[in-house]
Amino acid sequence: MESGKVRVAIRPLKVIASVCAFLAAVLIVLSLVAPYWLEANEFREGLWDCISCASYTRKVCQFASVGALAMTVIAFVLVLCCLLSKRESAKLALYAACLVAIFSAMICLLVTLIIFPVAFIKQEIQTYKEKFGHTEWNFSWSYGVCWGAWLFLLGAAILLLIDRMQNNAVRKEKGFYDTHL
Repeated sequence: MESGKVRVAIRPLKVIASVCAFLAAVLIVLSLVAPYWLEANEFREGLWDCISCASYTRKVCQFASVGALAMTVIAFVLVLCCLLSKRESAKLALYAACLVAIFSAMICLLVTLIIFPVAFIKQEIQTYKEKFGHTEWNFSWSYGVCWGAWLFLLGAAILLLIDRMQNNAVRKEKGFYDTHL
């Protein structure tokens, strides 16, 4: 038997986690720029289009959503750096930082997704009833897209945690080939 060539195998869970982080970033951007968080009849409003923007809770939601986007982009870049890195010693620290960034983004998005409807129902719905006469409001597709981004972040975190026992994203395998056939 001869010693074979060394192959490099990339772990698919890390690659799928990077795809999930990228998709989460795209969905966050889409939900932030779309003016469809709230709808009533022909009226719609996004996170940034607000009649009473002096609301403290609305500012918190805006700040948290931008923070979630920043943390998601950082997590995506860290996962890519880990996948492309050759240094095994740096990968463990980079993956830990990536998990911290993902969980921070998840918390920021959760703050936005919980505070926004609660604040609207408690503070702003009466103002909208008086100004526009709308009594029935719905949370629209952009709000749902933000929940989808949160789910993609959750998926990325789970995939990174599943493969956590194996510290490296790339393993070297030695193959032995029988050349006497």
